[in-house]
Amino acid sequence: MVTDAVNVFSDAVPLLTIFSRRIRKVVVFRDGRSDTWSNAEEKLTQSGLVTLALVGQGRYLCFHCQLACDKRPATVLFHLDAEGVAALPAYATGIWITTPTRARSDLAWALNAPFSPDVGRQQLALGSPENMKIAERVAVVWGEGLIELYDWMKEHWGDFQRKTALHAEVTFERWWCLLWSHTTGGTPILDWSQIQDGGQILSWVAWNRSRGAMRRLILERASIPSELPGEFATLVRQDEIQFCVSGVLADKNNACFAEVAKWKSVKQEFPAGQTIHEHIGRFLEKVGGGAEFNKVTLQHVLATEVGSRLQVNPDAGDHIGALLTRCKPAFELTGSHAAEVQQVLVFIRGTTFLGTDGAYHPARALVCKRFLADIIEKDEVLRAEFAPNSAALSPTYSDRALVFFDKARERLAADSTVLAGWARDASDDRLAAVFQYIAHGDLGEELAVKLGRDWLDTKRNTAEYGELSEQDGSEVERKFYKGQLWRQFWPMQPPGADYTPHSTPPECDRVQAFLREVETWWSDVNVRGPLINHYLRHQYPSNCNLRLREGDRRSWMTLLIRAMGYTVGRAQDWQTAGFINYCDTTGWLDSFSMMRVPPFDEWNRRWIGILDDSANQGLDYVEYHHWIKLLPFVYRVSTHLDDYVQNFCGLDYGNGTALNVYTILNPALDPELEGGLIAPSLSQTVGLGIFFILRELVRTNTIRGDRILSHCFVPSLPIRRAFGNLGCDIDLGAGRVARLEWSQQIMDFIRSHGVGDVTFSRAFDIPFIVLSNPLWLDSSDHEGRELSNFWIEWSNGQ
Repeated sequence: MVTDAVNVFSDAVPLLTIFSRRIRKVVVFRDGRSDTWSNAEEKLTQSGLVTLALVGQGRYLCFHCQLACDKRPATVLFHLDAEGVAALPAYATGIWITTPTRARSDLAWALNAPFSPDVGRQQLALGSPENMKIAERVAVVWGEGLIELYDWMKEHWGDFQRKTALHAEVTFERWWCLLWSHTTGGTPILDWSQIQDGGQILSWVAWNRSRGAMRRLILERASIPSELPGEFATLVRQDEIQFCVSGVLADKNNACFAEVAKWKSVKQEFPAGQTIHEHIGRFLEKVGGGAEFNKVTLQHVLATEVGSRLQVNPDAGDHIGALLTRCKPAFELTGSHAAEVQQVLVFIRGTTFLGTDGAYHPARALVCKRFLADIIEKDEVLRAEFAPNSAALSPTYSDRALVFFDKARERLAADSTVLAGWARDASDDRLAAVFQYIAHGDLGEELAVKLGRDWLDTKRNTAEYGELSEQDGSEVERKFYKGQLWRQFWPMQPPGADYTPHSTPPECDRVQAFLREVETWWSDVNVRGPLINHYLRHQYPSNCNLRLREGDRRSWMTLLIRAMGYTVGRAQDWQTAGFINYCDTTGWLDSFSMMRVPPFDEWNRRWIGILDDSANQGLDYVEYHHWIKLLPFVYRVSTHLDDYVQNFCGLDYGNGTALNVYTILNPALDPELEGGLIAPSLSQTVGLGIFFILRELVRTNTIRGDRILSHCFVPSLPIRRAFGNLGCDIDLGAGRVARLEWSQQIMDFIRSHGVGDVTFSRAFDIPFIVLSNPLWLDSSDHEGRELSNFWIEWSNGQ
């Protein structure tokens, strides 16, 4: 039949053409122009259930369902394009009775059937038993058509591609994935009683409990997309699914699963064809059918790779190291997976690695002999040279495996006590390495103290001692001298005749000369580098690697606890560092650094455990009694750590003017922080330690701006007393609460004496702390020794 020219302004014409099956040509006027629409229909399957309709330039996949109540079949219609199944326009989806009803669906395909309308003839009569029978018949026949189409396409894929004008790269699997996506939108309707509007009949036809067309398809054919990458990107059948990838692995932004999918252990334990993404699993759980899947988490795949004994062989180490390197953001304790990542890190720390003795040992008990930038430091290599075979990591591990080893170990545990044990037991072939470490290692001084002069006396006649260079031998002897009575300073030039002792400050020109000489001396990186390391070993626990990145909660907690030490009266730096080390060895530091995420069960359990531990210590740990009093402040900082970190890291930004310490201590009152932070004040929590925090942020380049430089001298009482003796007008009163102007006064005093770099290479007060400890100075550093003598004299008011 050919119609006359008809004014049609809707793209619904193709649907009307197909559904009516009587129109062969339609002339449509649009803006005064005419288009000719031709309708051709071709059988795809032998039964004729499935046809391909060509309407104008469009292609449509039709499932014709014969009905007992009507000569014309009902039709399920999908739009096709060059990519596969495409969505119909929103106005064209839903239920049709030759003409569209007002019913619209979340599913972008259409159904035409002789349903009975309601009184207004705009909607289906949902209460009609006949309508339910029609929908049920459509579901049954459409299900048969889906299976017919699946089998025909699998055998004649090339023909289907040609007839539907698909792109060459579209695969059989991709096409059925698109069909799945167009039939699973919204909440599936399983019971007729759930239908609230006519458009939901589409979902019921596809997924009803008894005869849903898509339900039958996924039970009888592998038509469910796994939504997983690589070899796992397959179609699966519902009854063959066993595993559901979830959590971190299911996050498509981090590519974790794409990495672990390469592992042989994962392929064997969670085979392709049996494993799906949790997004697919959630939908299958909604449609019911008794689907129960074993969840596959990141910890599960790691456990599969290392085995039940948690032994990391070189291959497993390489695999997991590659995962940590390529998917690094996935292992940060931030974001929606923080709780899972925390558990994974705990699991990782329980793994063991191969030592050079051929046995497996906890990662924390091992050191590595191979330097790897940012992973294995050179000082660790020096320690490993005289470590016993049971404490040295096997050299068979790759560089990528060392990344995992570093994560599993968390921190280097071979402190001076451990090194002393190794040194005492060292065989003759390792004695030279012991001497080299004492001379050049970061803990050489502490190791010498632990070994004692008696040990050195027994080794002086060895060939290894005799082969030391003059400089190394002198350095070894110097370090073993620590702990002995220091009876005199190093030789120094006598003060001039005009020198006035005690409380009278030295003349301005002498102070100026001294400060400028300190600046010149400290500017030499070969001098400054080793001395900074000496200083840091007295501020932080052994082997602490301070990385003040926003996600490194452990480093930030270490910094803040160290700063709290300034509120403990008469405390020495090394005592606070010892307390942090105690927190580390007891596991408290891990709890302090844990992110507080709902439901808070693990957080509460850990803090209650800490309180129980501290309450049960009695007199055994009286050494840290005053530091344990800091626990309420530690709890406060731990709870609001993200706010504090955000505040400190935000100090690089702003209007460029200098900051007031008061706003740093009280972030909620800082007008530059729009919206404000709710974190409590740090005034009572850290006291003078706020200057220590700011100095460390600048020294480590965490903050690069100049807004806080005037607040980075740590005005401890010894520093204030020394500068006061030099002539600086500064308050010498004690107290936990910092005077806000102290650091500024010291910097202004130094600047007034013509010092060019008033920050001393951004080390601020550290050069003067070093000069207060002459044993830190190298025996060949004559300039440093002389400056140290002047500084000690003036510090004591002599």
